[in-house]
Amino acid sequence: MEEHYASEDDARCVVEPYIENWEFDACLEHGPDYFKLDFSKSKIIHRSPAEPIPGVAVGVRAAIEAIGSLGEARGCVLPLGYPSPPAVVYGYDRLDVRTLVHRYEGCRQGKEQLPSLAYFCVTVLEHSVGPGKRLRKKAANRYQVAKQLLDRIGSLCDDKGGTEARKGKAVNRPLTSQERDFLERATIALIRRVAEYHAGAQELRIITPR
Repeated sequence: MEEHYASEDDARCVVEPYIENWEFDACLEHGPDYFKLDFSKSKIIHRSPAEPIPGVAVGVRAAIEAIGSLGEARGCVLPLGYPSPPAVVYGYDRLDVRTLVHRYEGCRQGKEQLPSLAYFCVTVLEHSVGPGKRLRKKAANRYQVAKQLLDRIGSLCDDKGGTEARKGKAVNRPLTSQERDFLERATIALIRRVAEYHAGAQELRIITPR
């Protein structure tokens, strides 16, 4: 602890939002439950004999588990170290962000298909600026996401998918490996961007299709 806290609860109120932000970033970067910190115990100590007010040292237990790409759990590996803490603060406690992360985790665990998740992300952005017309354009402006990226997600999720298809017309048109990679990266980028926006980030670099 860099600051002095008189009780365990005071210390945890400061530490836990930082940890949750770290876990959120690791989840998007590496997959659900890749990195978790569990509270172990606290130890109340005196900073010096002359100061009767106690301080708090908070202990944590860490567990790291790596899982394969979206929908493909391939077993566990043990990384050599913890993931780096994020350099930004996310608005991870918003209902729409938590819903997006829940759906993302379900996709990583094979409970949802990638096209369904990717299209859901686009509609969350559009709904946040509605009702009205040209919602996709308004959403692109609000979240600093190129409209071409949102259009490409929408097109792929409508017209392709194979056994993962959202629509019957796309059953015979499976996604290529490049298209799947694009949807995976785009989905994570959109979830991260919504969380950045709700944290009040003032300057957001526009996300473009690559």
